[in-house]
Amino acid sequence: MSPFSGLAVGVSALLLLGAGVAFAQVVVFSAHRPSSGSYPQGAVLRADKIITLKAGDSVELLDAVGSRVIKGPANVVAGQKPSFARGDSGAPAPVSISRTATGEKRAITWSAGGLAADWPAGLPFADGETYSVAFEYGSAVTLIWPTVSRSTEGVEPLGADLLSKGCYTQLDGLRAASGIELPF
Repeated sequence: MSPFSGLAVGVSALLLLGAGVAFAQVVVFSAHRPSSGSYPQGAVLRADKIITLKAGDSVELLDAVGSRVIKGPANVVAGQKPSFARGDSGAPAPVSISRTATGEKRAITWSAGGLAADWPAGLPFADGETYSVAFEYGSAVTLIWPTVSRSTEGVEPLGADLLSKGCYTQLDGLRAASGIELPF
């Protein structure tokens, strides 16, 4: 089994919901270790809030970009741009991303020790766009970029939009993080 065979699952953590979407809130799914009291499950943070984590901390967030895990030590803005996440950060990991409609390609590399890599500059994305994401050791996944509506603010409208886009993992996370019984 290659070290990147589980990476396809990690890319599903990318959970692209659209960058550039006006979304003023970030929801805390979970927080672990010393700083967890500062970021309780279900807390709603402003997108411009600086999250400060100590070594050993981790926080899982949901916003218009999707869900992601941030591990400390770190000082990051709560509403980050799209990025890829992985669980094993031991080795560098080259990734090739191809836009299906045009064949346009970009490459990124997770650095050794890096858990996140930014979406490649210059590779556009829009609602419904499809991408092939190929890893160095031959495994690949298909990403479909669903975006949430610019008017989506609040838990219930966001939940309805996630449901309509088929974003069931994010919807389950929103339910758990918000503690609100959603009608769907």
